Amino acid sequence: MSHFILMTTFGGMLLFGMGCNNSTTTPATEENFQSIYTKITATIEIAYRNEVTIESEGVVIGFDSLLEDSRCPEGATCVWEGNGRVRISFRQNKNKPRYAELNTGLKPKVAFFGQYAVQLVELSPYPVLNQPLEPEDYRITVKLLKREE
Repeated sequence: MSHFILMTTFGGMLLFGMGCNNSTTTPATEENFQSIYTKITATIEIAYRNEVTIESEGVVIGFDSLLEDSRCPEGATCVWEGNGRVRISFRQNKNKPRYAELNTGLKPKVAFFGQYAVQLVELSPYPVLNQPLEPEDYRITVKLLKREE
């Protein structure tokens, strides 16, 4: 009987210890990333086909390409707001760049690169009816956030 009590107690402690393991972390999603990536490192504007270096982080973010701008132009009546979609590049410490597509109206609006998250804040200029834009006219504003460790 004492052997049974000892095994039951040990088993309960083992299960309790497994349940209290804090080594698992919740993966970042578009819905929860701001509670994980809490440090805003920079908010930057990047011109089309240009890149900006955040020296303090050793990070380079580029506005690689404009993939879509179907946003409802000012002066037009539309059935939905539309979407702007861009491709960004992210490079840290002279490593090879990684790429992500971000959107203004659809998801994803955030891309994750290890301890960093890049959030698309704005695609400008906003289209105006009967005023065509060239890709070179565009700029993006992104926010670089860092996960606290």
